[in-house]
Amino acid sequence: MGRGDLLPNLRLRDLDGRCIAYRNTVDDLASLGEFAATIFRTPQIYCSRKKTIIRFLCHARQHRRKNPILSYLFLRNRARLKHLGRKHSNTIKRNYVGGREILDPQYAEYPPDISPEDKLKYFNPVFVTDAEGRATEWLEGYRPIFNRAGCGETPEQLHQDACNTKLI
Repeated sequence: MGRGDLLPNLRLRDLDGRCIAYRNTVDDLASLGEFAATIFRTPQIYCSRKKTIIRFLCHARQHRRKNPILSYLFLRNRARLKHLGRKHSNTIKRNYVGGREILDPQYAEYPPDISPEDKLKYFNPVFVTDAEGRATEWLEGYRPIFNRAGCGETPEQLHQDACNTKLI
C-alpha cells in the first residue's frame, strides 16, 4: 500500500478476490476485467461437468467407503468454480475493476427514517484508498510504522540491522 500499487477509490467490498485491485498491471484494466468476466460468467468452459463426475467417480472408487466425507468434499471442491458465477445477478454487467465496479443492490436498501450520519456510517461502502490511491484516513492507524510517510525505518534497513546484529 505504501508504494501506491492499489487502484484509487478502492472499496473494502472490492477486495473479495474477484475484482482487480492493483494498478500498473501488464495488461490494461479493460482486458483484465473482460478476462475476469469470462471466468465468472461462463465457468463451464473451464470445468466440464462430465470431467468433474468422472474424476469424482475415480476418487470415490479409489477411496471406497473409507471416508465418504472426503469424497463429498472432493466433489464440492471440483464444482466450486461453477458456483462462483451464481453469486451475482446476470442482469447487471460487472466490470471487475476495483473502484469502478458497480455496487450490489443491497447498498440501496436502508430504512427510510435513517439519519444521513448513520447512512454514511452503516450503509455506504467503506473506502480503502482515496482518489489518488493512498490509504484512507481510517486505515493509517493500522499500517506498520515503517510504511507511514517519513516515519521509522524501511524494511530493508530493518533487515540490514538484523543481519549486522551479533548474537552472544
